[in-house]
Amino acid sequence: MFLFKKFNLILVSKATRLDINFSDDHENYFVKIADNGIGFQNNDDDKREKFGLAGIKKNITNLNGQVDFKSNNGAIIAIKVPKPERDDKIHD
Repeated sequence: MFLFKKFNLILVSKATRLDINFSDDHENYFVKIADNGIGFQNNDDDKREKFGLAGIKKNITNLNGQVDFKSNNGAIIAIKVPKPERDDKIHD
């Protein structure tokens, strides 16, 4: 599924490059997806819905996360999701 979405992202954006970065800190996971394609042509909700961005936002929000969509020489999607609270008693 991930490979299909990645291919679709490149196809729709007309990008020739796609960068995906994963990182974390003590409290959050971070994902940054950037391409060199046409970017988001319009910031209104109708366009976001067409590109499936509303679905991404809904899924991330359901995880108590944040997502930011930017268009700057391509598209940038920045995602921040809190790590689940860990019960150390279970992991000992």
